[in-house]
Amino acid sequence: MLSRRRSWFAIAGLGALFAVHVSSCSLIGLAAGWRIDAKRPRYEELRASQLVRVAPGEHITLLLEDSRRVTGVYLGSAHIADSNYRAVYDAWRVRHVRGPAFPEIGEPVQLKPGGKGAFNAFVAEGVELQSHRLGRYSHENKGWLVRHDGSKLDLIEVRDLALSGELPLATALRIETELGKRSIPVNRIAMIGVSRARHAALKGFLVGLASDLLVVAVIASSQSSGGCGVSPNIELFRYSARNPAPSPLRSGRTLSPEHQASRLSAGR
Repeated sequence: MLSRRRSWFAIAGLGALFAVHVSSCSLIGLAAGWRIDAKRPRYEELRASQLVRVAPGEHITLLLEDSRRVTGVYLGSAHIADSNYRAVYDAWRVRHVRGPAFPEIGEPVQLKPGGKGAFNAFVAEGVELQSHRLGRYSHENKGWLVRHDGSKLDLIEVRDLALSGELPLATALRIETELGKRSIPVNRIAMIGVSRARHAALKGFLVGLASDLLVVAVIASSQSSGGCGVSPNIELFRYSARNPAPSPLRSGRTLSPEHQASRLSAGR
């Protein structure tokens, strides 16, 4: 009866412990995720130059310059062919009032702070250079671009022109629609609408629940090994008290001469 009561107490204790942990770790994770989701809008409109804020796999709607709409799943960005970009960029340098201040394609330039190399293009990530050591690499639009004649171009101005859609970029957007995959240059895109999925609350709850289950499993393991129950040594003592070893005298066996001598010497 006593062992049954202890078993019920152990089960009740584990149940209470599980309830306390579920109401702590899991709910904390749920609350933290909910706060993250609350700060993230379900729908966001971005400029084409803000493509870096869109993650592959998100559902987007593109508003093109000719007022057409394209809906699908964003697959990532792609680089426009060099020959195509050169034609568009050279024409822009001729007609834009700030065009002559911008470097020609292939012109040696230096970025401060940053590296140096031949100017290749302006992309959504910033400035793209070509060097023998690094190959093609992009640099964020921060600092200065120093041309081969020593003149400087403020990269903040480059960023503003890119955000306004005036500066042509060598970046295309890859999207999968119902009709198949398409690649659309960002300069043809007036606006990007992004449908944001909000799963932070669910992820936080699952992480907290995993922590709860791990703690309960550890404690349950300690219970089964005698951590909170009756010690195996105590059970052995109880068994020995209830079942003492039979005495040689009571069992009818005779003692050996050595045992008789030791008992006589002990009696003296």
